[in-house]
Amino acid sequence: MPITLFDLKRKQRTVTVTYFGDSFDVVYNPGEITDEMFDDLTGEAGEARLGQLNEMLAHILISWEVEVAPTDSTPIPIHDAEGAPSPEMRSLPIPFKNAVLEAIMLDVRENPSTKQSAANSGGRSRRTG
Repeated sequence: MPITLFDLKRKQRTVTVTYFGDSFDVVYNPGEITDEMFDDLTGEAGEARLGQLNEMLAHILISWEVEVAPTDSTPIPIHDAEGAPSPEMRSLPIPFKNAVLEAIMLDVRENPSTKQSAANSGGRSRRTG
């Protein structure tokens, strides 16, 4: 049976990110990680354009466990009303956002299409959709 582009774009994965000893989960869409996305992240000379990191994350992230404050469990928004990166996400440290992207890319390199859930495989990521 053939697979459709619609099927590819609707899959979701959850990965655990560790940043300076703290761990949290992010849910992302592996079907949105494309050549075009990486072309947007790099300039013509192949140099990284850090300004595009927010756009990339806003494009592939669905949700995350990043909260405003210990006394406020409201998640920091990923997107604004138009789907662009939220001002709150743009204010997060670049090393933090790099850790999120690195965890996602590691998960992608490990071939998420054949992975079992983290509970069954001993891994740190799991399929959520």
